[in-house]
Parts: sequence; C-alpha cells; structure tokens
Amino acid sequence: MGGRRTEALLAEWRELPPRATVRLALEAAEAIDGTVETLDARVADAVIAHGEAWRLRRCLHRREHLAQIQRVFAGRSSLGEGATG
Repeated sequence: MGGRRTEALLAEWRELPPRATVRLALEAAEAIDGTVETLDARVADAVIAHGEAWRLRRCLHRREHLAQIQRVFAGRSSLGEGATG
C-alpha cells in the first residue's frame, strides 16, 4: 500500500524546495514516532503478533533512506559536484 502511495506522490514531492522537503520529512518522522510512543501496550502486542513489529521501529526504515541519501551526496562529492573553488 505505501509503495503505491509513495509512487503517486513522487512527482509532487520532486517539485518541493529542498528545505521544505527536509521540514516535511522531519515533521512526519516526529508524528509517527509520537504515535508509536503513545500506543497502548495491547495494540503494540497485536501489531507484533501479526508479524509487523517493523511498524513499531520506523527508525530502521528511515536509516535505509538516510543511507541512500548519503550515497548520493558521496557520489556527487567524488565527482567534484557542489565543490567551490
């Protein structure tokens, strides 16, 4: 489900200024973290029982994306992009 939603919004997201993108990503991360932190233990147990514990650890998924971003920037710096001088 999330993949289709992401795909549908991708064109719109690509039009956002970089700072707005960062702000929206941080706001979304904080919102989901807050929701997970306040889940009733019974709800969390049910999520785990259904084999979807990953939904309670979104930071792991975010790390994957951060690694992707770091690879992009590492590639640019090795090509001399973004360098001043």
